[in-house]
Amino acid sequence: MLLLNRVRKAISASQVGLEPHSWTLPSPSSYPTPKPGGKLQTVIPNPKIFANAHIPGHIEYNTEKNPLVYPDVSHAAVHLALLECFYNLRLSATEVELDCPPAYEERLSHDDGAESTPHDTHRWHTLIRLAVTRFEAWWANIDAVLNHAAIYAYRPTERIGVQLTKDYLPPLDVLFVWYTFMLETDAYRLECGDPRHSDHVRQLCFPWAALREVLDVHTMEYALPRAAEVLFDTMSGQSAELPSYLRDPPAYAEHDMRLHIDLFDVAKRHDDFIDEAHRLLWIRGPSLHGSLERASVAYFALQLLEGGEAMDGDRALHFGVELIWRTHRLYSEQYECFQRVMRDYPKYQDGRDVEPTHQRSATLSSPDTSEPLDVVDSNESTSSSSSEICICWTCERIRDDVPEFVHPAPSSEGEPSSPTVPSQLVGLSSAQIRQILDDLGFFKAVEEARSGGRALPVRSSSGSEQDADKMTGSMAGLFEYFEKMPDGTYKVRKQTQAVAWSGLQV
Repeated sequence: MLLLNRVRKAISASQVGLEPHSWTLPSPSSYPTPKPGGKLQTVIPNPKIFANAHIPGHIEYNTEKNPLVYPDVSHAAVHLALLECFYNLRLSATEVELDCPPAYEERLSHDDGAESTPHDTHRWHTLIRLAVTRFEAWWANIDAVLNHAAIYAYRPTERIGVQLTKDYLPPLDVLFVWYTFMLETDAYRLECGDPRHSDHVRQLCFPWAALREVLDVHTMEYALPRAAEVLFDTMSGQSAELPSYLRDPPAYAEHDMRLHIDLFDVAKRHDDFIDEAHRLLWIRGPSLHGSLERASVAYFALQLLEGGEAMDGDRALHFGVELIWRTHRLYSEQYECFQRVMRDYPKYQDGRDVEPTHQRSATLSSPDTSEPLDVVDSNESTSSSSSEICICWTCERIRDDVPEFVHPAPSSEGEPSSPTVPSQLVGLSSAQIRQILDDLGFFKAVEEARSGGRALPVRSSSGSEQDADKMTGSMAGLFEYFEKMPDGTYKVRKQTQAVAWSGLQV
């Protein structure tokens, strides 16, 4: 081990003058495999990143005693894991037998250019059509599902309405359609406000806490509990297992949805974002927490400095900012409250700007400290798209040590955009560079082993991983929250008051 450390020091010393994307990382063989029965095991991502993926209370009950926000980095981490599950669902479309789809599939038929698309894309679009049909059957009974949960599985309060626990989740294909529908904010609000729905539907948050329990982050698979399968079969008259559904489709029944939106068209528009999440693979990267925290700060700064118009139109958003924005919208009622707060923010007075947008500063509470984070000039990393700034593992890991680090994205040919060493790296010590190289080398070695079906290599916890382990208490559940103690530690408390909605201060 001492020899390996000396080799790594020599490697890090030789990297100082190189462009970061050209750095030579430690060889995967330099990391040992776990010993049988040994205590040292590799778990990536660290389960503690999901600890705060709770359901927050209504905005009118917020208090300042809790440092958590919605969306928290934990919600965004679950979101990333779910996107990987959606990616794998699309891959599975090539394995699903679609020779004899249900006869009523033609009812949803639209001209989507299937004849000119690749075979796999056509199969995926066919699977989406089936998922839309299955979603309609599930959504037609959503009030019954929530009423059942209110009686048998949940203790709704005036602060938090009925939410879906793991035994009330739908199958993954149905969840995907619900996810894409919920992101159509106006159409979803219109549907939830329909008189035929109870208030439970309007107060429904995307089931982050339940998803945390059913997602296998090692394989990125969605394991629906048996109780949820039975409930879906009973409520919708369909098999929760897609192959069983295709072998024996139920008789067609019209559902009184009255939606003013094409769910199929909506669902297929999310392929690019799912592909981008898989390409970046932040969920497996060495800077997951840092990347999500920076994205959260950038998102709230962008909202504060520019308002809702910052998210409108065809403006390209930084991947992390869009991820947080999507996560925010997946609690429709909370996002609507947030929008009202933003509309009331006095950006104009007597027809004049109160303060130039590029000079106005925002103060946001950090989820990890009580110190404010000053954010100025929303025209830089807060609004830059992923195509303009490189957000690969290397650049994101550097930003953990040098937050202001900016590096142009590689060209379309895949070559680094600049062979020069960014000036922001001058202040990095050799020890910092060595730690960055070790983190990148180890995480890439883990991914290589995972993709090859081999045992994951191990190493002792790095400094950043040890800091993450300082959070005390178990994962917060649906009726629990983390409270920051005077000594800086966190404790799990039973929820008697709603947790904080946002750390945003103006």
